[in-house]
Amino acid sequence: RNDSRINTNITSSTNRRFIKYGSLNGYPTIDLSGTATNMSLQGNIAPDYTGTTFSIFMIMKINAFIDVSNSARRIISFQPPSSFPGSTDINDLMGCAIISRFDTSNNAPAIVLKRNTVESILYSASTGTYMFNVVFDGNQAHFYINGILNSSFDSSGNFLISSYGISSSTRGTTTTPGCEYAEILTYTSAPTETQRQTIEGYLAWKWG
Repeated sequence: RNDSRINTNITSSTNRRFIKYGSLNGYPTIDLSGTATNMSLQGNIAPDYTGTTFSIFMIMKINAFIDVSNSARRIISFQPPSSFPGSTDINDLMGCAIISRFDTSNNAPAIVLKRNTVESILYSASTGTYMFNVVFDGNQAHFYINGILNSSFDSSGNFLISSYGISSSTRGTTTTPGCEYAEILTYTSAPTETQRQTIEGYLAWKWG
């Protein structure tokens, strides 16, 4: 979403540190997978986004599932302003997030798309490279994994997004999920099937 309107800050739980880079298909990635570095990216989106459609396309490598509990580790999150009463990124209608967790009910790692209290879950997830695509079309949320629809759920109403977090919540709480980030594209629209496949094709061509 309009990169010129995004201001990225590099933070850690204690102080500022250098970015660690990885590699995928000959291109650099941002490696936020180390528990020692505990790195994350957060930034602001201004003005706030208040539409009903929203899309996320991303290529990433999951190097480890660090958590051994049901607590969420945010891969990417979008949140309302902190001044909004009770606002959170995954348990509020106005924000959304892709998270990783060790799902105790399934006894396996899971990747989860979440908006409000509704979830779309990829059970028994494994380490490796993934393409995650999320399309909120104003009525439903569709979660695609490696170009294949994983599941959909009802999701309507306006977003209120003022900030984003990569490998963290947007409040600055670092919850390292053990990931390298290759490319992230966001749109304030819901792409058509053809447009979605075109974006997927570009990402697959570039990142292999």
